[in-house]
Amino acid sequence: MVNLVKLAVAVLKGREQRGEWVFPGRKKNTHLTTLKKPWRAFITRSGISNLVIHDLRRTLATREGETGASREAITKTLGHTRDSEATKIYDRSERRAEVRKAMDIAVADILRAAKTSERKLLAAGK
Repeated sequence: MVNLVKLAVAVLKGREQRGEWVFPGRKKNTHLTTLKKPWRAFITRSGISNLVIHDLRRTLATREGETGASREAITKTLGHTRDSEATKIYDRSERRAEVRKAMDIAVADILRAAKTSERKLLAAGK
C-alpha cells in the first residue's frame, strides 16, 4: 500500500480522464517504465542543476523531521525497514525544536536539584 497526501490524491483524480497510467507513454495504452528522460527534461526546463529524484525524498524526510515527525513516521514514509540506517541518511533534520525542548527540561531539572530558579540565576549575574 502506498500512502498519499490529499494533494497527490487530487492530482491523480484529475488525471483519470487521461487514462489509467500515472505516467502515460507517447503511444496509446502504454506507460513509462523509467523516469530518467522525463526527469532530465524537467531539469532542463526548470534550469535547476544538480538535482536528482532522491533529493525529493531527502527533502521530504528532512522537513518531516524539522516539523516534529517521529523517526518511525519518517521511516514509514520512505518505505524503509524498522531501525533503518538509510532513514538516518535521508532525514537530515537537526530536530532543533525537539533538542531545545529536551535541553529546557534538563536545565529545569538541574535548577530544581540545585534548589534555585532561572530568575535567581539571572539576578545573581547582574
